[in-house]
Amino acid sequence: MKPKSANLLRCNMRTMLSSAGFMWAVSLFCISCSGPAKPQASLDIWVRNDTAMVFDDVKLQWEGHLAWHPDSSLSPSNFKIFLGDCERPSKDTAEVRVREHGGRQPHFIKVNVAALKSLPAGKHEVVISITALDQARVDVDGPPCRYNLLVIEGAKQWWASPHQNAANDVPSWADLRAYFPQEWTNGMPFCPASGTYTIGRVGEHAKCSVGGEGHTLQ
Repeated sequence: MKPKSANLLRCNMRTMLSSAGFMWAVSLFCISCSGPAKPQASLDIWVRNDTAMVFDDVKLQWEGHLAWHPDSSLSPSNFKIFLGDCERPSKDTAEVRVREHGGRQPHFIKVNVAALKSLPAGKHEVVISITALDQARVDVDGPPCRYNLLVIEGAKQWWASPHQNAANDVPSWADLRAYFPQEWTNGMPFCPASGTYTIGRVGEHAKCSVGGEGHTLQ
């Protein structure tokens, strides 16, 4: 082979190896950037009535979803789960739509949910409390025992709805286990103050034997 041809061949080989190395580096960079999907927050969305009024036709506008509960009435100090396992919101506001019992005019309550956009990964219980016909506040998780009670209560509502269970029906822990968070690896919640949980009837709140602030849903 002539020296000139050999030099040209070596030059072409260096170019090919250089290009291959570049493509390999790009591939590694892309893989490292894509990586495994980041864990997401999962939200259960509740609506609570903290007024002295009874509300009918309660609906929740959340992102692109308009959700409502089969039983559309919401009495004072009562609450219901409207959406389960939602992702963090992309918008800053949600809207609760209610009609006062006996009234004809619906009320549209804007709720600021911007703080929920930065929630860490994992399960969260979000309660939208209606405090007036034009006002509501957002509470997230709350004390550990109250969080557990919310999860139990939400599981009761999910269990009751598709089966059309009556208000006096009492589910077992085995009935509710499928609706509990994955971090409850043994399928049971534990009160940090060593309280004992009572599931109760579908038509009543779950209870903790400790009771009082942080240990009740009232």
